Amino acid sequence: MTSRSDDFRGKWKIGNIHSLKKKRNLPIIGMIYSGVNIQTKEKDVGILKSLGEQEALLENVKGEDFITKTHSLKFIEIS
Repeated sequence: MTSRSDDFRGKWKIGNIHSLKKKRNLPIIGMIYSGVNIQTKEKDVGILKSLGEQEALLENVKGEDFITKTHSLKFIEIS
């Protein structure tokens, strides 16, 4: 027999009520992204070669490297 002090019903919380924060997905080197070329101001597609805090280096289909802002990178899914 349990006493009134041992009754835990209604005293337990399941999980946290706060919503989960969305994690920022970092770009992956070797994947294909589109971005705005800093020099030409045109949108281009390329393979990500390196990633910095503000800028990223991509290589387009012609084999030319171009620099883009990190925030302008958009992942391209090929199916």
